Amino acid sequence: MQFENLKTVKIDSKTMQSALELMKLCVTPKPRDAIHLATALDEGISTIVSDDVDFDHINGIKRTALDD
Repeated sequence: MQFENLKTVKIDSKTMQSALELMKLCVTPKPRDAIHLATALDEGISTIVSDDVDFDHINGIKRTALDD
């Protein structure tokens, strides 16, 4: 499946450690959200496309809804 402007990246131990730190800091309590956020931040991405409003309250990332 191909999507314009979609980049896939490998998750490594550094990303997983970042995700754990984000969870410890209560930035996001959900493991999947923490992994997505850590990956975005590690890749220098500042916007995430998601309908998950939990991302609205996280500094350093801007959420764009799927229907935007």
